[in-house]
Amino acid sequence: TGSRLPRRFLHGRDGLGALGIPVVATRSLGLKSTPLILDRLRTGALDEIVALGPLTNVAHAYAAAPRLLRQLRGITVMAGVMVDRAEAGTTEFNLASDPAAARCLLGSQVPLRWVPMNVAAAVQFPHDAIDRFGAAHARSQLARTIAQLMAYAAKARGVAAAVVPDAVAFVLALDPALGRWRQVRLALTGTARSGRLRIEAGVPNAQVCDGLHETRVTERLWTLWTRLVTTNQ
Repeated sequence: TGSRLPRRFLHGRDGLGALGIPVVATRSLGLKSTPLILDRLRTGALDEIVALGPLTNVAHAYAAAPRLLRQLRGITVMAGVMVDRAEAGTTEFNLASDPAAARCLLGSQVPLRWVPMNVAAAVQFPHDAIDRFGAAHARSQLARTIAQLMAYAAKARGVAAAVVPDAVAFVLALDPALGRWRQVRLALTGTARSGRLRIEAGVPNAQVCDGLHETRVTERLWTLWTRLVTTNQ
């Protein structure tokens, strides 16, 4: 497996939309991702994973110690677009970056909650709501960063509202009752790096989110961001 798509195209040269957001130096843990995941599993410090990027590291951990990964309560994944809901040509970075890793996890028997991007994108944040959030916390660098990133997300897609699929998937991991789930057999479809998913006949391998309580998810996200900002002032 391995992620090879040009992230610069989607996320800007610095991975943050080239917005000039200050970079804060931190001390490295000195561990690579796969050993870190396995160490946390062995010590009992990790019982659930929320995967918001390409699935390379999680697949490597599974390949190294499948029994450990199967002890997880579950993995929530934000990746791919459902082909029956996607416009022609639509793709998704996380799944398209490393389709082999996704296939590995879909065959792993690890409990999976799968959030397709085009389902998560039903939760939208209009420009005026983003502006109000930034204005309400005008003295907070963190609030400005959140507002800038959301504005960039809207601009990059050429739409009037921001969609934040990763944040939506995180909220669904915290409270699965905010989504509507179906036990299905998911499979990749299309070309190797199309980033597209389909449901096929056979033994289920994941719970797929096929709908959201959009108002409640939106409210939960504003609450989380506000709490994050106020506790870091």
